[in-house]
Amino acid sequence: MATETGGQGSSDPPKRFRRNVAWAAFGNAFYAACQWLMLIALARLGTPETVGKFALGLALTAPIFLLAGLQLRGVQATDSRRDFRFGTYFGTRVVAMVFATASAVGLGLTAAKDREAWLTVLFVALAKAVEGLSDVHYGYLQQQERLDVVARSLIARGVLAVVGVVVGLLALESAASASAGMALAWLSVLLVHDIPSVRHLLHGECEVGAPVFARAPMQRLFVLAAPLGVVLMLGSLQTNIPRFVIERVLGNRDLGVFAVLSSLVAAGGVFVSALGQSASPGLARLFAAGDVARFRRNLGALLLIGAVLGGGAVAVAILAGEPLLRVVFGAEYAGQPNVFIWLMVGGGLGYVASLLGHGMTAARQFRAQVPLFLVLIAVLGILCLVLVPPFGLLGCAWALAVAATVQLLGSAYVVLRASKEMRPSGFEDAATGPQGTP
Repeated sequence: MATETGGQGSSDPPKRFRRNVAWAAFGNAFYAACQWLMLIALARLGTPETVGKFALGLALTAPIFLLAGLQLRGVQATDSRRDFRFGTYFGTRVVAMVFATASAVGLGLTAAKDREAWLTVLFVALAKAVEGLSDVHYGYLQQQERLDVVARSLIARGVLAVVGVVVGLLALESAASASAGMALAWLSVLLVHDIPSVRHLLHGECEVGAPVFARAPMQRLFVLAAPLGVVLMLGSLQTNIPRFVIERVLGNRDLGVFAVLSSLVAAGGVFVSALGQSASPGLARLFAAGDVARFRRNLGALLLIGAVLGGGAVAVAILAGEPLLRVVFGAEYAGQPNVFIWLMVGGGLGYVASLLGHGMTAARQFRAQVPLFLVLIAVLGILCLVLVPPFGLLGCAWALAVAATVQLLGSAYVVLRASKEMRPSGFEDAATGPQGTP
């Protein structure tokens, strides 16, 4: 059985949690700020059509890579019993990224309207594959509660990606060249920082950091994590179905505007993500120990923070949305203040739902998330098809707000049910029960 190592020297759980939240918040905030700068660069150095092609590349590739990724980072970070070694997670992710890249490139050939759009999909797919390999290293670091190392990686990826995108835009003035710059930036961080950092920590466990392609443990891991891969794909469709509908009904220009407005919703999600990542290992341990009172109390505190953050985001959109958009992105993006407000309403509800999602994963409620997200996607898809043609971007924002409400209520039900059925094993059923360490 692998032995946990690599902590930062603090035996005080509250202090360790606060430190990890701080590192995760800083790293994710810095990375999100860099992504925001990338979007500003695309908007300022390109056109709304350039932003639209870049957004379409992300929309086409994200569901594929999230499905293939199996949310291994969440499974790994909450693997408190060490049922699988790092090499098994790494090997499974390598195989998945190969298949995902091939699938995304094939989809790009059929969906892209011109050569530049297809090249954008190709380079975004390569960037996503590299990101997936970094992510499996983050899973081990999160399990070890070394979010300081994850933060350093995110900072490096963010800075180099901005440089790569700007250089690509200045060189060839296309979304494809910007995507290629991003892919090269992320590859350099994987090779220079992520792989060496994890191998250094693994040395203390007498384990190497190379991928292991042992068939039996990979199959067991796939069976365990496959429901989460489906959930992540459906979650990505929650983000990207509106973009597909906008691109088909309204065109690339409106898609570019929508992508810019949505980026501000994602900015608030940075802190939410940091909270969830930091709390997940602790919540998983509480669930495995059957400590229902502390599990509910800790998760409830997270949900309160998410609700406050969401309310603040809506207030900013109401009081300062239009001038904020005008100053940061330009007049072309400031003409839809009501869309921005409703996107923030949906985003605020989504912050709370996202934290409930971390609670579901900590409780190992993998399978229950699939029907929840199937209902969510059906509701969102129908609403987008009904509301976008007559109401444009505002109809899309309404659809997202309703979908976020459905996600919040469904997630709350799953978590409450799981907490009532808590037992020391921490697994949702015997089918995913004890599996020997590969």
